[in-house]
Amino acid sequence: MVNSIMLHSTPTRRSVIICLFRHDLRIRDNPILHYANSHPTATHMLPVYCFDPRQVNLTRARGKDYAEPKSRLFNLPRSSKLRTRFLVESVLNLKTNLKKLGSELLIALEPPEEFLPRVADELLPEYDVEAVYLQEEVTDEEIRVQQKLIHRMNAPVESFHGATLVHPEDLPFPMEDLPDVYTKFRKAVESMDTPFRPVLPTPKKLKPLPGNDLLDQMLTVDADHLLPSMGVVDTAPDLRTVFPFGGGEDQAIERLTDWVWNTKSISTYKETRNGLLGTDYSSKLSPWLALGCLSPREILKQVEAYEDSNEANISTYWIRFELLWRDYFWFVGGKYGNGIFHRDGVLANRSDDQPSWKVDPNLMKAWIHGETGIPWVDANMRELRNTGYMSNRGRQNVASFLAKDLRVDWRFGGEWFETHLLDYDPCSNYGNWQYGWFSVAGVGNDPRENRHFNMIKQAKDYDPEGKYVAMWCPELRDVPVKHIHTPWKMPHDVQQKANCVIGRDYPEPIVLQEVWEKHVARPPKDTKKSSGNPNERVSKKDSRRRQRRKAKASKPHSHR
Repeated sequence: MVNSIMLHSTPTRRSVIICLFRHDLRIRDNPILHYANSHPTATHMLPVYCFDPRQVNLTRARGKDYAEPKSRLFNLPRSSKLRTRFLVESVLNLKTNLKKLGSELLIALEPPEEFLPRVADELLPEYDVEAVYLQEEVTDEEIRVQQKLIHRMNAPVESFHGATLVHPEDLPFPMEDLPDVYTKFRKAVESMDTPFRPVLPTPKKLKPLPGNDLLDQMLTVDADHLLPSMGVVDTAPDLRTVFPFGGGEDQAIERLTDWVWNTKSISTYKETRNGLLGTDYSSKLSPWLALGCLSPREILKQVEAYEDSNEANISTYWIRFELLWRDYFWFVGGKYGNGIFHRDGVLANRSDDQPSWKVDPNLMKAWIHGETGIPWVDANMRELRNTGYMSNRGRQNVASFLAKDLRVDWRFGGEWFETHLLDYDPCSNYGNWQYGWFSVAGVGNDPRENRHFNMIKQAKDYDPEGKYVAMWCPELRDVPVKHIHTPWKMPHDVQQKANCVIGRDYPEPIVLQEVWEKHVARPPKDTKKSSGNPNERVSKKDSRRRQRRKAKASKPHSHR
């Protein structure tokens, strides 16, 4: 009888798990949602997203509370309006999808380490905060946020891994022993029987929100005016863009489905991936991957389904290959930390033949505005500024031009890409500058991959008719194909006839290289440059390995 009275007089307290979304703006294959929703004792869940003033410009929304965030070295804006709009669209889509599952998204315009402790204080009279769940990150800013939360929250702060195809716990070596050469990493992963964990189930319904008057008010003040308050309403994409998509998980899944199953463009990806025009030469999934609107495992799941119903070939394999590149840069960030931002690379080994970097405002201005006088470079840089996107081929070339031809500090290029690329993430961006794009900065992990691109050869190989250049440099549209990549070579009467006088209508080249000359007179290739037979079958060994992975897919894993 005494025990019965005590039970009724002290009912079980309700408890909440706060799910802090960062670069995981999705409900599919999301560890923090999965584990919060299946927590055995938590009765409620509160999803939260914070627009961080250190990364996004909140001056219009918050006035003088926060200054516009700038880059580390060159004082560039941290995020362009196009990139900010894509982020806002992704957050709002997450909010919509959470509503469909019976939940909501609490959106704040302040740092999470300031906002979440206040939320926890408001909850405490009625709820215990069981824990804060967030996705594991490896870069400095995100780690510092987590450390501050651990210090300020009177509740555990637990991180879960969901950023990569391969879980760090499943690597065949500890993180500190990660190979400094990608090929060694890839071969080690591909030799594993089950390198990839299965996709987590999508929840059908989420735990209820905590009932609280203040929280109810917070949940009703954000959605309708978020785009206007961030100053990005008037940032409609350029009609020339090859990325005419919006932010958010719904758009990501629609694009993945269309590219794999409707157009079947995946089957020729290895052949078309160096394209410049149109939406389907590549998957265009990277912007959603960067914000976590789409998980790499979700992509792999669709690739394997396509292979099962069609046929595995070199193009379907190449999707895995590039997802592993993305993984590799994430793990490099985990191994070397801020070394990915270091002038001399993660190994910090300067040699006598490395450049003395310039910081020349005139050269830097010409490069960012696409006014270098080299049409191939200018077209790519104008596409980036106007759309937030640039092909991988273009990125390699403009990066090589900045670092190798202009000798400008490569980190300026890294920060400019950070400002504008819709698919910016720190590990992939700075990893590619240092290593991935054949070490365009000359400071990469692998000394064998130190390549200097020839702008004229590249232009004639990949834009043989000059259609891409004419689209983004309209002052050159009437220039004959013979001269479109080298307009400074035009006789003056041809310049006048084409309404493109060099130095007046289009700039003089800011640099010329002697090695370009042998490609000036040669005719462009009349076929697209190919990297292999798109119908080449993958090896039986790879196919058998994939079947073993499927057979063992039910093996239990910890996703933390």
